[in-house]
Amino acid sequence: MIASELATNAAKTGWRRQMRVEIQRLDERSVQIRVTDGCRVLPVMVEADGQVEGGRGIALVHHLTRGHWGADRLPHGKTVHAELGVVA
Repeated sequence: MIASELATNAAKTGWRRQMRVEIQRLDERSVQIRVTDGCRVLPVMVEADGQVEGGRGIALVHHLTRGHWGADRLPHGKTVHAELGVVA
């Protein structure tokens, strides 16, 4: 779900010709999901009211990762990353 939300945001706001999705095991207890796109505008968590259909993706990522997400501006885009704990 997290990869889907990050990729959806990239497709809606920053995808030009290419988007890269990476999933990497950082250590035995954590995994990082990264989505890189061609837009330098960083994502912002907003509080969407009940009347709006969209706008909840980053809030969902924030909730599912317990706040372990962020974004880095690149020369020609950005990478948004989220970390998850692995259940043994």
